[in-house]
Parts: sequence; structure tokens; C-alpha cells
Amino acid sequence: MRTTFDVIADLALCFPRTSLTQGNVAAYARMLEDLSVEELDAAAREIAKSDVKFFPSIGEIRREVMLLHLNPPTEEEAWAAAQALAARPPVVACPDCNRTGMVGDLKTRGPAEIPEGMTGVFAEALRKAAPHGVLVNAEKCERCGGTGEIRNPDPIEISWLVQGAVEHVGGVFAIRNSDKPEVLRAQFLKAYSHIIESEVIRMNDASLPKAALEKRFLRKELGS
Repeated sequence: MRTTFDVIADLALCFPRTSLTQGNVAAYARMLEDLSVEELDAAAREIAKSDVKFFPSIGEIRREVMLLHLNPPTEEEAWAAAQALAARPPVVACPDCNRTGMVGDLKTRGPAEIPEGMTGVFAEALRKAAPHGVLVNAEKCERCGGTGEIRNPDPIEISWLVQGAVEHVGGVFAIRNSDKPEVLRAQFLKAYSHIIESEVIRMNDASLPKAALEKRFLRKELGS
């Protein structure tokens, strides 16, 4: 049966310049005992495939386990998702109106009258239809209330990590209207990285035994 000791020993073989004693491996195993062998095996494979040149610390191994659970999008994927969210129209034409080609009852009764409160694409369509003598009873459409528009109902699947970074830089409005997209991108990625690291720390603390957490907080209080 494979053990934590075996995972650490195998990982050490991937770093020829590293020489670990049995005592070193046993210490690693003790500090990682709250994690499953499967978790550690997966983390070890990721570390071995990376460009890390030195044998990882206990903290680096734990961080890799937490990242595997968190599975955050890459920076490129995160920024692309943020841009897609910003490019998504906040409102769309009312489907009920579009289905019938009208808002309420269309009648030929002189030039088009734009109902009070109607704005956007449908109001513009009415203006263009004025020469044809279109009159609209806006109260007939219960879904949009006669505006011809509703909030965009099509959801965009986006990681809550990305959503947090979007909100940090001012939301989709800021991304959509920024006159310095390079600067905004850098700010977004910095916030995104911080959110990931904060969540990794939270997850790591949640998985640590209570005694280890008490020692950590004690060191912080002592300032060491």
C-alpha cells in the first residue's frame, strides 16, 4: 500500500541534486499527514513536470495540493473571461416583442408614437417605421413593460475567482470603457493572483490540524 513516505521518496528521485535522509522524509510525511496519498501523488506529478529546480518545501507541496482542488483558470483564460463578460450586452431586445414583431397592438394610425419610457433598439425601430404610420400600445407587453428591452438572460459561466477580480477593478463597466486597457489588465491580474493566494491560504488552514494552526497563530502573536 502506497504511503506519504513513498510519495516524498519518489519525488526526491526527480531532483538528482537533492539528498534527503530518512529523517527528512519522515518529517515531510508528518507535516503532510492530513493530506491523502492521492492528493500528494497528484501534486508531486505537477511539481515534477514543472520547471522547479529545487526540491519543494512542505509549504510548496501543500500549496500545489490546494491549487489542484481550486483549479483556477490561467491568467490568459481569466482575462479572456473578464473581457467576454464585459462585451456581453447588458440588455437585449425583448423576445416577446420580437416574436410577434411588435410591442402591443400595431395599428396604422398616423405617424409613430413613442410611448413614454420606451428607449433602446425598439424605440429606434419605431422611429424608423414612422413613415408607415405605426402606432404602438406599449402596455400590451408584460415582459418588458413596453421598453422593448430586457436584461440579458443568457448566463456566462465564469469562475468566482475571475468575478472577484472583475469587481476589484471596477466591474464590467470599467473593463468595457477603460482608455488604458494594458494598465487595467495588469491591475486585474494582480487582483486575480491575490484572490487565488488568499483562497489557497484559507484552504490550507482549513485542512491543517488544530494544533498546527494554534502554533502558527502563536508565532504571529510573538512576532517571530
